[in-house]
Amino acid sequence: EYMGTRLMDFCRGSVNDTLHYSGKLLRCLCCLAIIGPLLLLIGIIVLASAATDSRGAAIKKYNAAVTAWTATHRAQFATASFTNTASSAGSVALTADTSADVLADTDSKLLTYSPLKYLSTAGMAGSSVPPTTSDASGTPLTVLSSVSGGAPSQFSVPYKLKQSLFVPNSALPGDCATVVSNTRPQCSVVCPQNGGTWSPADNACKFPWATTSLCVKFALVGQTFSPTAAPGSDVGCLYHSAPQSSTTSSAKVASWAPETVAKKQSSEVVSPAAITLIVRSSSDPYVIASEITNGTFHFGLTRAQKAAVGIILLVIGALFCCGVYGPFVFLL
Repeated sequence: EYMGTRLMDFCRGSVNDTLHYSGKLLRCLCCLAIIGPLLLLIGIIVLASAATDSRGAAIKKYNAAVTAWTATHRAQFATASFTNTASSAGSVALTADTSADVLADTDSKLLTYSPLKYLSTAGMAGSSVPPTTSDASGTPLTVLSSVSGGAPSQFSVPYKLKQSLFVPNSALPGDCATVVSNTRPQCSVVCPQNGGTWSPADNACKFPWATTSLCVKFALVGQTFSPTAAPGSDVGCLYHSAPQSSTTSSAKVASWAPETVAKKQSSEVVSPAAITLIVRSSSDPYVIASEITNGTFHFGLTRAQKAAVGIILLVIGALFCCGVYGPFVFLL
């Protein structure tokens, strides 16, 4: 009976492996067939986009934000004071931080400015989360905001301390298999080896993600600074990509959430005391740059660069088409 079971598993594994590698070969052939026309299409689109100076428009918008920050908004923000009353050390005043925020773009046309944000490394209040807990909200961030020493206003911002999110099996190392295989490792084995937890019900691997820092943007409303979702869609400072809960896609989702997260091992304890808190102005040029560039902090290609890329794609696409379809045309 044992030998019969082993034989059945071997046969089933052989069939699954054959289907897997045949599928890969078929996808390769399909790619070869469509890559030429696809490159031609992309080349035409990129070449057409060179007609508009989107980079110039983005830089102009950014420079306008820098001018407004230098003329008005920085001085207003400098009169503010912020206190985190939900830190691991009790009430802690945030300190002014004038360290530079570096853009990925070094164009000389970009105006420079004097940065200002408020920072606390005292951590957040609350209990640590053990490895057995998959999702946990932190003690809400409570901030006192005042302007020029006036009466403070209190604001509360909830956040997620720990969340378990799926990583697609295709993103796991080793080209793992979710079916019986004779040549590939099982995803259910690879997952815990890389610090994840295998979910048999979802047939997928999930990892704990922990908040490492919180950044909240404030805008001057009346006589005080208040958390604001603009620019963006949440009170977080910067546009960034965040992991998602899908079991089928490796893509990350765009987010203006205040949390910056990092993947942890399933055996790690997550502590709120390690969280850094940052407060920025909604008029901060770095926040505006994040919105304009979708978090890349690069303002895009020049018209000349777009034209060059478009022509290169057209040439490569034409060569692919000649190499793939040329022999068939010759035979016909």
